[in-house]
Amino acid sequence: DSPPRRWPWPVGRPRRAGRAGRGVRRGRGPPGGLGSPPPGVPPPVGASPAAAAAAAAAAAAAAGQDAAKDNQQKKNSEDDGIEEAEDEIQYKPYRPSKLKFGRDHPDPVVENASLAAVEPPDITYQLAMPAHVIHEGRLSNLQLEAIVYGCQRHLIDLPKEDGPSAATAILNEGLTFWAEAMVDPFGNYLFQKILERITPEERVTLVSSVSTRLVNASLNLHGTRSVQKIVEVCAIDEEDREDSDDDEEDSSESKSEAKSEDSDSKSAGKKKKKKKDSAAKILTDALRPSAARLCIDSHGNHAIQRILLKLPYQRTQFIFDAVAASVEDVARHRHGCCVIQRCLDSRHSAARSHLVDRIVEKSLELMQDAYGNYVVQYVLDVCGDDEVHAICESVVGKVCVLAVQKFSSNVMEKCLERCTDRVREEYLNELNDSDRLRELMMDPFGNYVVQRALSVSTHAQAIRLVETMKPHLSTSSGGGIRNTAGGRRILGKICRRFPNFQLEGETFEDYDLNQVLARSGHHAPTSSNPHHGRGGPRGGGWDGPRGGGGGYDSGRGGYDSGRGGYGGYNSGPSPNLHHGGHRGGGRGRYRPGYGNHNPGMNGGGNGGDGPPRLGDGARPP
Repeated sequence: DSPPRRWPWPVGRPRRAGRAGRGVRRGRGPPGGLGSPPPGVPPPVGASPAAAAAAAAAAAAAAGQDAAKDNQQKKNSEDDGIEEAEDEIQYKPYRPSKLKFGRDHPDPVVENASLAAVEPPDITYQLAMPAHVIHEGRLSNLQLEAIVYGCQRHLIDLPKEDGPSAATAILNEGLTFWAEAMVDPFGNYLFQKILERITPEERVTLVSSVSTRLVNASLNLHGTRSVQKIVEVCAIDEEDREDSDDDEEDSSESKSEAKSEDSDSKSAGKKKKKKKDSAAKILTDALRPSAARLCIDSHGNHAIQRILLKLPYQRTQFIFDAVAASVEDVARHRHGCCVIQRCLDSRHSAARSHLVDRIVEKSLELMQDAYGNYVVQYVLDVCGDDEVHAICESVVGKVCVLAVQKFSSNVMEKCLERCTDRVREEYLNELNDSDRLRELMMDPFGNYVVQRALSVSTHAQAIRLVETMKPHLSTSSGGGIRNTAGGRRILGKICRRFPNFQLEGETFEDYDLNQVLARSGHHAPTSSNPHHGRGGPRGGGWDGPRGGGGGYDSGRGGYDSGRGGYGGYNSGPSPNLHHGGHRGGGRGRYRPGYGNHNPGMNGGGNGGDGPPRLGDGARPP
C-alpha cells in the first residue's frame, strides 16, 4: 500500500484547524480498499481483462477527483482574498447629524467609512407627529430620521422642466390600470399627482377612463382621496371655463352684426359640446345614481361634501335632489346629517328651498332622533323666518312631551329662542300647568327647558311661571324639588333674574340665598342700599295682611323691593290700600315709574308713578 496523500496548500495561505487531514480517511485504508492497488497504478502483468477494466475505471475516477480538488483550491483562494479585503474595510459609529431631537438608538449602529465621508441632505420636512411619541422616547433618533427623510422624499414633485411631458407619458402608459391605482394605498398618491400635472383635456380623458369605478372608489378609504382630488381640479377647470366663456360671449357680441345666424348656431353647438365633455360633468353623472348611498357612507360622504364645497351650483343639484328624496334616512345617519348641514350652507336656490321644506315636513320625527335633531336645530339657526316659524308652529301642544326627551329637549330650547311672541305665549301657557311643570322641573332634560323659558320670557310671563313653580319649591310641600340638581339650577335662575325673590312663609334668615347661588355656581348680588333685599316685617308672599307693607313686591322684601310694590294680592279693606293693589305702589313696583297699571284687587287705589329706583326700604304711611 502507498502512503496516504495530502492536499497541497497554496503558498502564503494559513492553515486552518481541521484542514490538515482533509481527504484522508483516518482509521481506514487508502481509497480503493485494503489490498487493492492505489488509483492510477497499472495492473500487474498477466492480469485478467476484468482486472484491467477495473484498473482503468479507477484511474478515470482518480483523474476526476484531482480536477475537483483543483477547482476547490481555486475557489478557496478567491474566498480568502475577499475575506482579506473585508478585513481592510473600516467602520465608524453612526449618529444622525441633521436630526436634532429624539433619544439615541439602544443598539450600536455603524456605517462604512466611505459613507461617513458624505454629508446627508438637509432636513426640510416638518414632522407632524404627536409630541409624546418623541418626548417619551418611543422612537429613537435613528427611526425618526428614517421617517423624516422618507416623508421628505415623498414630497418631491416631478421635475418642473419635464413635468408636463413626463406626466403625459405616465398617463398614456397607465390608462389601463388607473382605476386600480385610485384605490391602492400607494398608487392613489401617483394618481393625484398626475391629475395636477396634466392638461384639462387630458383630465377629461383620465376621468372618462375611470368613470365606471368612481362610485366604488368613493366608498374606499384611499379611493375617496382620489375622488376628492378630481373634484378640486375640476373646480379649477370650471372656473377657467367660465372665464373663457365670458370672453367668448364678449367677442361674439362685438361681431354679432357681421356673423350670420348659421355661424352663431354652430358656435353655440360647439360651446355646448365643450361643456358636456367637461370632467366635472363626467364625475357628477357617474356619482348621480348612488348619491344617497354616498351621503351615509363613512368615506363617500367626504366626496359629496367636497363637491358641495368646490363645484358650482349646476353641478351639485343632484345632491339636493337625492337628499330631499331620502331626507329621513339621510338626516337620521351620523354622516348624512353632516351632508345636510353642508347643503343648508349653500346659497339660496330652488333645490335648497325644496330640501328645507322636506325637513320642515318631517321635523317632528327628526327632532326626536339622535342625529336628526341636529338637522332641525341647524334649520332654526341658518334658515329664514318662514321655515323657522313653520317648525315652531309644529310643536305647539307638544311642548311638555318633547321637553322630557333627551334629543328633542335641545330643539325645544332653540324653539323658545327663535319663535314669535305669539307662539312663545302658547308655549308658556302649556308650561304653566302645575302638574306638568312639576314633572318638567324634576326631569333631567325638562328642567333645562324650564330654565330657558325663564330666560326668554317677558317679565309678566316670568312672574306667572314662577307663581306656578312656588308651591313645588316651598319647604311646606316637602322641598324635594329644590334639593335636586334640576331644582337648584331653576332656583338659581330665578334668583339671578329676581334678586329679592322669597318663598312664601320664609324669611331671609331661613332662606340662604347665597347658598343656593353657590350651589348653582354664582355669587349673590350686592347692593349699596342696606335695605335692598331685606324681608319685610309685615307679611310677605301674595296674600300679605297689609297692602302697603306686605305683598309679593312689598316695601321691604318683596319680589322687587320698594314702597308699595306689588302690594297685597288679596289685601282686604285695609286703610293703607292706596299703596297696595295688584300692580300699584308709588315706589319700587316691577318697573319703577311704570305708571298706573291695575287698581287694587279689592278696592285699593291706583299707585302713582314712583321714581326709578328700588329698595327704598321705607314703610308706607
